Formats: sequence, C-alpha cells, structure tokens
Amino acid sequence: MENFKKEHFSADHPDQPFPAIHAVGDADAQALRRTWCERLRVEPEYDPLALLRLIEARAEPISGSAEAEGFNLARTLEETGVRPQETVYVNWCRFDTVDVIRLDELSEFFDYIWYPSADDIEVFDSGCAWILLVRHDGALSILRLPGCPTLWS
Repeated sequence: MENFKKEHFSADHPDQPFPAIHAVGDADAQALRRTWCERLRVEPEYDPLALLRLIEARAEPISGSAEAEGFNLARTLEETGVRPQETVYVNWCRFDTVDVIRLDELSEFFDYIWYPSADDIEVFDSGCAWILLVRHDGALSILRLPGCPTLWS
C-alpha cells in the first residue's frame, strides 16, 4: 500500500495510529499466487494478470458498491455467507504486492486503504477458498470455491 494513504489518515487522525497493515514478502506473495493457481486448477506458472482475469470471470457480482455511504467490508462478506478468518490479505496487483491486515481494521478504515477510481483490490484469507474483488468503480464480486467456509456450514 502506498505511504500517501497513511499520510492522509494521519492528517485526519493525528492522535491515532494507522491500522497495522504489513507487506507480505515476495516469496510469500508468490506462494499465495501459486495457491490460487492450484485452487483454480491452472499451472503454477500461469500469468498473474491472466490469473486475475480468470478469477474475475468466475466471480459472481454482489449488489451494492464500495463507494456507497456506510460501506462495510466485513458486513458485505457476511451477507454473501462467507465466514472469513480474522486476518485477510489485500492484493494490489498481480499477487506481487500483497498486504496483510485484520479484517475488522480493513473494514473500519477501508476509506483510507481503498481509493475509488484508483484501486482494484482483491481480499481473501489464508484458506484461499473465497476472494472478494473490489473494482476501482466500487463494483463488487466474489468467487467462492469448494470448501469455502460459510456462515451456514
């Protein structure tokens, strides 16, 4: 994630620390990409951009928008029936820039992390059984794979 986002947050909240968001190392980001390749049954060397396009093509649209007033990422996942882990990953680009953050903090400070018109992100947890896509225009979609932990299971 770019540093200017932390600076915007600090300007608005000078007495509050930015949520704990940490970059995943290159080797771990590549391992996550390989896991998604395995889960989607494509070769581990599959082109990262093609992988994202495949995920997008298989994802189901979700009603609502990340740009809507009061948008809450955790509630959106709950409404889709997904039961996410406490910590999630945010993919910024082709699984080469991935951050890890607590879901509650991502939800609470989403407006400081995702910027409309600029960011396309994917959010998922270490189970790699679901992935939420948030497009730059606020459009939402989700891909759930077999074994996805749901609220109803």
